[in-house]
Amino acid sequence: RDSAIYFSHRSGNVEKLLDTYYDSYLMCEKNKDFQNASKFLRSYTTIKDSVLTAEKTKIIYDLEKQYESEKKEQTIALLHSQSKVKDLEIERSRNIMVTIAGGVIVLSALMYLLYKRSQYRQKLSHARETEELQRQRFRAVMEAEENERSRVAKDLHDGIGQLLSVAKLTLSAIELDRQDVPT
Repeated sequence: RDSAIYFSHRSGNVEKLLDTYYDSYLMCEKNKDFQNASKFLRSYTTIKDSVLTAEKTKIIYDLEKQYESEKKEQTIALLHSQSKVKDLEIERSRNIMVTIAGGVIVLSALMYLLYKRSQYRQKLSHARETEELQRQRFRAVMEAEENERSRVAKDLHDGIGQLLSVAKLTLSAIELDRQDVPT
């Protein structure tokens, strides 16, 4: 018994040591050696309690490790989601800036086109006014020429008619004079 306990201690295998103490307890109890049976049972329970305590400590340590690991994973997940949110906010801001820049460009182009259209209309209006003035000048020149032609025609008509009338009167007077003069 003592040698089995000694070798179990030396092997460092706790389960063998527990088995050896428990077997020693059972043998002492069978032999009615209650004092040694009690001693082996106490040793068995002490070792078993310390093993259970060590196992519980290990389990607690593992659970704490898992808890810390999960806590870190949750923190990482939270930071990752916050990072995604910030990335989305940055993307949204960038989209807003691009939209504003596009709007400014479109508005500038529209204003430029309206300005060019206004200039075109002014040029067209100026061209129409110039054309109208040229027409009026042309009409005025034509009317002046027509009036001059009419005046010249009238003068010619009236002047020739008067000359002919005067010539006719003069000839009539000469003929009358000639008839009055004895020959």
